[in-house]
Amino acid sequence: MGSDINVQSELKRKSNKKDKKAKKDKKDKKDKQIKNAPKAKQLNNVSFDYDDPTVPGMKKILPDFNHLSFKSYISKNVELSWFSWWLKNNFFSSSANNGNDNDNDNLSSILVNPLKTTSFLHLGNALNLIIQDFFYKSLEPDSKLPIVGFNHSGIDIQNVIEQKYYENEKLIKNNQNSSQFNDFFITWYNSNKSRIASQLFDLGISINNNLKENPIEFLNPKYINLVNNLFVKLYEKGLIYKKSDMINWSYYLNDSTSESHIKYINIKGRTLMDVPGYDTPIEFGIINYIVYPIFNSPTNEKLIIATTKPETIFADVAVLIHPDDDRYKHLQQNQFAINPLTDEKLPIILDTEMVDISFGTGAVRLAPSNNIKDYKISKLHNVKFVQIFNRDGTLNENCGQNWKGMKRLDARTKIIEFLKENNSLIKQEDNPMRIQICSRTNDVIEKRLHSFWYLKTKDLVSISKLIDEINNNNSLLITPLLYKRELVNKLSEIENNIDPSNNSDLCITSHYNSWGHQSPTYLVKLKADNNVDSNDENNWVVANSFDEAILKAKSRFPNQAFDIVQDEDIVESWFSLNLYSLISNFWHKSSNDINNLISEFKSFSRFITSNSDWSFIPSILISLNLTGKMPFDELIITPVVSDYNKRKLSKKLGNNFNYVNIIKGSSLSKLKEELKTITLSNTDVTKNEKSYEKSYPNGVSENGSDALRLYLLSYVNFNDFNEKDDKEIVFKSLIAVETENRFISKLYQAIKKSILNLGENFKYSFDSTDIEDKGLTLAEKWMLSKLNELVNYCRANLYNIKNMILKIKDFLNSEFEFFLNLTNYLLRDSSDYIIESVRKTTFVVLNDFLKVLFPLIPIVSEELFQRLINDNTDGVTIFKAKFIGKGEKYQKEAIKFSKIVDLVLESKKILSHFNINNNKTGVIYINSSNEETSDLLVQEKSIIESVLSKNVSKIFINESSSDIIDNHFIIKNFKDYEIKCLIKGVIEVEKEINKNEKKLAKVAKQKEAVEKLINGKDYETKVSEELKQRNRNKISGFELKISKINELISELKLHSEKI
Repeated sequence: MGSDINVQSELKRKSNKKDKKAKKDKKDKKDKQIKNAPKAKQLNNVSFDYDDPTVPGMKKILPDFNHLSFKSYISKNVELSWFSWWLKNNFFSSSANNGNDNDNDNLSSILVNPLKTTSFLHLGNALNLIIQDFFYKSLEPDSKLPIVGFNHSGIDIQNVIEQKYYENEKLIKNNQNSSQFNDFFITWYNSNKSRIASQLFDLGISINNNLKENPIEFLNPKYINLVNNLFVKLYEKGLIYKKSDMINWSYYLNDSTSESHIKYINIKGRTLMDVPGYDTPIEFGIINYIVYPIFNSPTNEKLIIATTKPETIFADVAVLIHPDDDRYKHLQQNQFAINPLTDEKLPIILDTEMVDISFGTGAVRLAPSNNIKDYKISKLHNVKFVQIFNRDGTLNENCGQNWKGMKRLDARTKIIEFLKENNSLIKQEDNPMRIQICSRTNDVIEKRLHSFWYLKTKDLVSISKLIDEINNNNSLLITPLLYKRELVNKLSEIENNIDPSNNSDLCITSHYNSWGHQSPTYLVKLKADNNVDSNDENNWVVANSFDEAILKAKSRFPNQAFDIVQDEDIVESWFSLNLYSLISNFWHKSSNDINNLISEFKSFSRFITSNSDWSFIPSILISLNLTGKMPFDELIITPVVSDYNKRKLSKKLGNNFNYVNIIKGSSLSKLKEELKTITLSNTDVTKNEKSYEKSYPNGVSENGSDALRLYLLSYVNFNDFNEKDDKEIVFKSLIAVETENRFISKLYQAIKKSILNLGENFKYSFDSTDIEDKGLTLAEKWMLSKLNELVNYCRANLYNIKNMILKIKDFLNSEFEFFLNLTNYLLRDSSDYIIESVRKTTFVVLNDFLKVLFPLIPIVSEELFQRLINDNTDGVTIFKAKFIGKGEKYQKEAIKFSKIVDLVLESKKILSHFNINNNKTGVIYINSSNEETSDLLVQEKSIIESVLSKNVSKIFINESSSDIIDNHFIIKNFKDYEIKCLIKGVIEVEKEINKNEKKLAKVAKQKEAVEKLINGKDYETKVSEELKQRNRNKISGFELKISKINELISELKLHSEKI
């Protein structure tokens, strides 16, 4: 064995008259501990709740393992206090992980999209945050602190909140109560932000210590200032411009209206309708045929033009006719029609887009400021716009003094009377119509011309060159690699304008959205011009502040008097989102100079996003334009989390809920109550309640943060990515999470036993030299080598977390469990020298194993590490722990001892299969014809005996069994071993056969009962998916049991015949 100590020789050297007093003292001490520990009562009368005496922010006061609340793994007790201590001691920093205290230059290397403060975070959010946290806590030496930011979510959530505001306050947001509405929003926003921060704590996510004091959030003044600076920067580079478009407008609300708040009603003809703001019903469903005289016509020629909205005649800018219409051939050369209300000349324009010769009179009026079709046609013919309505729906000065200030629908009635009086109304007819109605107010929605600011996305960089860089030079690492093609396709869509949603010009301001910050754009109103055109970009300046806007206006309009008004429109949250990678990089810098910040920009190492969210693409283009660098070196695309019907989890669909309920558990009533606190309409709340009743009739069991983390991470596979299997995580039920909880419970018990084996007073000296080779048994070297293999495997498989977890589970169930059983023996029956060596080795194994586990299940890892280290010093944490094992030196010894391990495990498997356990008459013979293996058996005989002694009473190594007939044995050949287990006289074969046949019948009956339930009426529609999954698992379990029992019966019958 060389320098290895022969354990068998050491044991023989020890006297059989070992100090009995020492053993008695040890036993008395153990009995005293058990006596003083809290006594377990009947399970249904015992509370496992633990009243934690730890002051928040202080290091956790750890009760003894014998405490009833910590004897076994109870997640809510284990997870107490750790996060607040981590946060207070600033363990969430780069220096905590890599020992570099001067790392403020770039505090984060891992980025995820900022969290939407819509309500609670869902499992999809949890997955991305956990992956981000995994990489930070991982075995990489350069891990840096992840940054968490908040996105107020903009227009998408405003729609829902306005609905909530109406349901709660019975008020509709408008200009008169906007302040009250904003107060409602801020209260809701802050409440959700606190809820999300708490969710991060519950998940054990490493976050910046300034999360509450100085979070990166879109509504933070610092973030707003940086967005404005970058807005101005892009404008000055000619990449932002102003363009007019049509929006939906409620004149009752005096505000724009989202498409989601519009409903449509169809009327067949003349219909009276109540319209908010009017005392009497308004008539709709009428088409009016109106006279438009031809200017200077010698025959007093007239065009008859039909309209359903006579009040918009003031906005007419032209009359359209078709060039192929023979009726109007003579009007195609510089002719004009007269507006019947204003007497203005309207040019007659030839048009084939809007005019249908066969419909009506073939002449069409053009009023581009109030109709989307007219607006598009006017752009083609380059005619002027006339805005005739004020924001509140009253007529403005462009309609003339006699009409100015009149409500638009009151004006309709007056206009009809005026036209009749002037013989300009030919007739009126019923007309079927589809009318836009505001779902919140029942106001009739109109189109209104408004101008917005746009980003020239396509002009930011050469997209074709960027695609070439990604394809050929790997300027951006994409994980999994399969998604490179999808990213390139989306970039090509932008370049070629294939997809309208990826148009090269993206709108970056919003009129409807009232949450966020005002656009850094200012309208210059020259006092000499009473009718300044707000749609003309030349009348605007773009500046970082009001004072800067004045300076720029003076430069553009020298020696002219003017007023400055900031744009009422809000910067779109998507624009703020696509500046997030830049601003996150600037956030902790002391400089306010945008040019300096841009020049010092450093790319993040990773950006993590779901495969359902590609909104980050413009951020790549913006970053390349402003900094010349990619915003991140690696793009990691994660699976989407879906339900059992493979629908993306959504609160609107009613298939998702707050993941904290999986961590802490919740009753059905609490699940329902929580729905009332989030951004759901009452209809959606009811839908979710019904979904919860079906899926979680008994509520949700408590599983703990670490179990949820392990469950989600066990599906993540970036290296061997399979598009079919790895693109989504189908959350079928809670069973899989509960399975991970049981694994952690087993892990807890195994490590607990190992820690207790060390003894109360054991202290590992980190300052001492490595464990001396001559002090290690072959078994210890094997364990250190196997641990080293695990560490190296996990380091090499950070991108295949699924396989990493499987490897860890296999390690726990095989090598670690074997070593634990072995140490029980070595610490009990060895010399002091070996005992001390085994304790040190055990400590090293536990330290490094917990470091491997830490990125996956950080909270239980910290709890067990603190119990292992037994040091109350505040700065001692698993965050700063280092790998101390040197197992790479012992590969040869590990290979040698693995033969013993494999032999023992196979022997236990055979014994267990034939129910030979704790048998006083059990006998096993182990032999090998291989000389080297035979020597090894003799050398490690005591190890073999110690592990198998619980199963059999006699173990013979390299000894003959010639005095016993072979038919009385179960004989198995394993590698170069022969294993013989005595059957005759050890078990009653016929009795075992009968017992297993009864067991088989029982299991078959149980399987039949579950199958009957599954095949029952309404099973598919009325049974929750969670229960269905449990039943499927039961069937699989029964089938496996049946197969194993049949196999055992066959073997027993075979040996029964031989005997």
